[in-house]
Amino acid sequence: FFFFFFFFRLFFVVSIFRMATTHTKAHTYSLSANVLVVDGDRCQIERLTDIQEGETTEEDEMGLLSFHSANHLSNDQPFSFNTADYILHSTTAAAQAVIDLLFKEYETHHDETFANLTDNDFYRTAVLQLCQQAEQRLKQDATFLALTSPVYVLGDIHGNFADLNFFLDRMINFRHTCFTTSQLLFLGDYVDRGPASVEVAALLLALKCISPQSIYLLRGNHELLDINTNVNMYGDGSFLAQCEIRFEDGDEVCMAFNEVFAQMPLAAEIDKAVFCAHGGIPKPEAGETFVECLERLRAPDFPRTLEFEGITETLVKGLLWSDPALPTTVLDGKGFGPNPQRGPCIHSFGQQAVEQFKRETGYDYLIRAHEVKQEGLRLCCDTSVVTVFTSSGYCGGDNAAGAAFVANGRIRLITRPQHVAEVAAAPPSAPHCTKCAFPWIAHTCPQLSVCEQCQWRLLPEEVESHKEDCWGSNP
Repeated sequence: FFFFFFFFRLFFVVSIFRMATTHTKAHTYSLSANVLVVDGDRCQIERLTDIQEGETTEEDEMGLLSFHSANHLSNDQPFSFNTADYILHSTTAAAQAVIDLLFKEYETHHDETFANLTDNDFYRTAVLQLCQQAEQRLKQDATFLALTSPVYVLGDIHGNFADLNFFLDRMINFRHTCFTTSQLLFLGDYVDRGPASVEVAALLLALKCISPQSIYLLRGNHELLDINTNVNMYGDGSFLAQCEIRFEDGDEVCMAFNEVFAQMPLAAEIDKAVFCAHGGIPKPEAGETFVECLERLRAPDFPRTLEFEGITETLVKGLLWSDPALPTTVLDGKGFGPNPQRGPCIHSFGQQAVEQFKRETGYDYLIRAHEVKQEGLRLCCDTSVVTVFTSSGYCGGDNAAGAAFVANGRIRLITRPQHVAEVAAAPPSAPHCTKCAFPWIAHTCPQLSVCEQCQWRLLPEEVESHKEDCWGSNP
């Protein structure tokens, strides 16, 4: 009995010790079947095979892993295989095909017109299949998203593939979201006016299909059917016109995109502290609070449709169309006023409305898009409202592209000057500003003058000598 009691106590003590020293796993891990291959500036996901111990190959003995490519578009003939069979056999195959094709075309030609994709059967088939997949993905998102930081927030893109590529290249590690801890929230207006509306929309929908828990796409006013098909207003820059230029049945492709747009969420919150929408805050109905107004948006049966009606239309217009009020705008007792620039049924909101919205909902900030700003960013309403616009050089202007990063209780702002894109075109000998060492046209030092031929920025004492060897006069 003594020995039995002794061993029982010993077993009990050891068990307690093991329980105390064994940590609880937060996650159960598994090994990915893929490997990221980084070759210079090119990153590519490939399948990992035959590297288990005891299964060495001649390549392994040379210090190499054995891969086979999972990227069907990595060769020089991306249209040589049976496209229909390929993109119909996987829920993400069309998305990956579109991503690979668009990046390959852009990196090869640096041309936002994507002329090689015009009347391309492979591209058309992939895009239409992508729209079907993206529509199902977006239906799974709530109409009012609840996100947790870290989150990058981007505003209007408007067919500007160059800026979109610039930000994605820096926000998505190795160009694959599985290596990126941050989520990306886009605030709408992906199409119209810019040269690559079809490609911008296709790329973002493809990223959504590949990484539905990392990429979130809100609806903007240009994702409304009556706006992006308005050829009379936007001409060849309209989304419909660009679809018709790109595809023989462009009107059908445009409608397929719009069916997807109708499923997009209308607003988002980050950490229950930052409210995000394309335009701004909605104006509550009579006797309704802001909380009650947003609760209507949270309802599972909130309509997802091409067009809205009644009080739903009023709520949606506030989210997609409204702007901060101008200083000269006459506001009502609740801080709302007219918005004649947008139309007779669209409102603007002043600081009083914003403060009431914050008090009732508990949000600290509003991040919205919808308006071009010179720096791509603008603060208003006592810095409670942040506007981000992520398309530089908008409509031929010289505005910058902006974005925001929400993390660790901070909203950090990012701006990319419009002329940064021109630095790549500068010759190796492009001068630097001797005042602050910034290169060529990428700097706006007030002491520099600009050469009319080549757009170099020069110090006053450099102007005369530069005239003799201006590369712009001898292209």
